[in-house]
Amino acid sequence: MKNLCYLTIILLSAGLVINGCKRSDDSTSADGKLLQGLWSGSAPGLGEFKMTISGSKYDLKEINSEFWYKGTFKLKEEVTPKQIDFRIKDSSIKQIVGATAAAIYEIETDNFKFASYNPGDSTRPAGFDIPDDFIVFTLTKQ
Repeated sequence: MKNLCYLTIILLSAGLVINGCKRSDDSTSADGKLLQGLWSGSAPGLGEFKMTISGSKYDLKEINSEFWYKGTFKLKEEVTPKQIDFRIKDSSIKQIVGATAAAIYEIETDNFKFASYNPGDSTRPAGFDIPDDFIVFTLTKQ
């Protein structure tokens, strides 16, 4: 009986470890599927941008400058407003490489809007219509 209890504890622990180590693929979630492809649009005060999303990777470039980010993203679709974390793997601004931009987002038809403070700031905007000093990107699917 004692061995059966130990075996049960070991199997339950192994199940927790295995399930805890599974990583969801954001490119296969409902919003992840909608985000795939090429987007273009603007961020007021910053300029015009193009963004390519492939799997859980993104590439964001300002059209008329040498400003760009590359990295991965993680979605949190179950919260309101929806959240997206952009992890910066490479950038034209070397001091932000490794930082995360904590953002909120919404997708409506072929429109993708997201807002964040500067990369590395863990504060996330509470909503798009709340006056503050965060950046809002509004992009359209190409």
